[in-house]
Amino acid sequence: MLAVARRATSGRLVVVMITMVVSGVGIWMLSLASAAPSAKGLRPEDPIRLRVEVLEEYPHDRDAYTQGLLWDGGFLFESTGEYGKSSVRRVHRDTGEVVESRDLPHDMFGEGLARIEDQLLQLTWQEQVAMVWSREGFRELARHAYQGEGWGLCFDGRHLVMSDGSSALTFRDPETFDVVRQIVVTM
Repeated sequence: MLAVARRATSGRLVVVMITMVVSGVGIWMLSLASAAPSAKGLRPEDPIRLRVEVLEEYPHDRDAYTQGLLWDGGFLFESTGEYGKSSVRRVHRDTGEVVESRDLPHDMFGEGLARIEDQLLQLTWQEQVAMVWSREGFRELARHAYQGEGWGLCFDGRHLVMSDGSSALTFRDPETFDVVRQIVVTM
């Protein structure tokens, strides 16, 4: 699994390989289940520690407060946050050049970003508005209202999965943004 992260000290995008994340978490959960405390009150073993390997670094705008990021068609699509500075942008991965950008209104703080076919959907933090953009040209196509804060967003091929900073994940219809279901993540 590849993930892109921003290293605050260098302002560069770092591509990291997270090895065995899914299987590692699964193994860890199984180890917890098999090492459950006995009647004597023994504690389970420590969880497995995962490691990352930096594969490459890419230049990135040090002033961009990245909130949502996805890689598609050889470009990075980025949602930046901060009031008065939020945007949705297409960035050339190798050079860090912002190829295309659209600013959000000054009273909106950009957050999570997901792609659904030829559209991008961008959350706002506390404004309770999801913006729908065309992937090419960043034309605003629609807005959806929701309750609560907007944090992270992804598309699983069927539903948008949205986080609000709590332990709940909300699955939403990609066309209407209506809530389909909600799950609470526990350990």
